[in-house]
Amino acid sequence: MRMRKKPKEIICSFKQTRSVKITAELLGINKTTVYRWIRHSRSGWSNHLRENIYRKSTKPKNIHYKYFYYINFVFDYLFYF
Repeated sequence: MRMRKKPKEIICSFKQTRSVKITAELLGINKTTVYRWIRHSRSGWSNHLRENIYRKSTKPKNIHYKYFYYINFVFDYLFYF
């Protein structure tokens, strides 16, 4: 199983090598991953590469209670009698 590489590690390696292909080979990751983190690291107004970037959370932002209320309603109805 591959270990996830930290974005800072990817950007620092790219700054040293200045080659996406070499960076990807050194870290054992895909070239598109390197390109993606380079794109994320560029700030809005300048083209400098920032190192203080982080992964976005994959945690759900919204919880849909529609089905939860429906299931509770059915159970309440079934066990009421």
